[in-house]
Amino acid sequence: MRVAEYIFGKLWDYIFDGEEGTYNDAYDKIVDRYTGPNRFYHDLNHIEEGVLYLYEFPHWPKGVTGERMKFTAILAFFYHDFVDPIATAAEIKSALAMQTEVYEWVDCLVGNDAYNRAIGMVDIAYTAICDTETHISDSMVGKMVVDADLMRFVEGDWRVWAEQIRKEYAHHPDELFNPGRRIVLEHFRSRSPFFYFVQHRDCDAYRKIDEQLAELDVLQRSDKCGECGQWRASGVHGSQAIGYHPFK
Repeated sequence: MRVAEYIFGKLWDYIFDGEEGTYNDAYDKIVDRYTGPNRFYHDLNHIEEGVLYLYEFPHWPKGVTGERMKFTAILAFFYHDFVDPIATAAEIKSALAMQTEVYEWVDCLVGNDAYNRAIGMVDIAYTAICDTETHISDSMVGKMVVDADLMRFVEGDWRVWAEQIRKEYAHHPDELFNPGRRIVLEHFRSRSPFFYFVQHRDCDAYRKIDEQLAELDVLQRSDKCGECGQWRASGVHGSQAIGYHPFK
């Protein structure tokens, strides 16, 4: 059994208190979605790493409140990339998918404890998923989901997941992808602090981002536009750079 399945089972038990069937169908949908043909970075491994981080995080508030927050964050993370991140408004669509899924789970249980518990989690999880678009949040659940989403900046070899991201955007040529990726990395480099709850790891994140930016400097085939300061990308610069979509 994968760690992701084990934790999904724990989420299911928390919502239903062991009283409602099995989680197999719900979990199978998640596996199918995150093992699709274009999933190289935003895949089941990413989900597994994030939910494990949230499940094992030692500083959730104690008692019932902390338990609810933990499993709400786990629910959000399981679905935060449910819709392919390349899609327009992917975060909102993923949040809506989570909402639909949970409503289907509890549709026949209206009024009982499981229904009330699940519906109480949905709105918070919905907002937390939407927060992953900007990686800025005002709630503890949202901040924890953001930290989990950014954890790959400090875990493992950044060259591996940089290559995975490149595969997801394989339909874009280097002269468009590389400047767009630089915009994203420079945006993350400007975060201060980088993490909400593990700020002692910020320096590791900045170092790995700097290494990626240095490699992009080598790969960059053209210089910055004198008009707008943006990296040239297939002629998209100057006034045309407004609305330019970087690659997450």
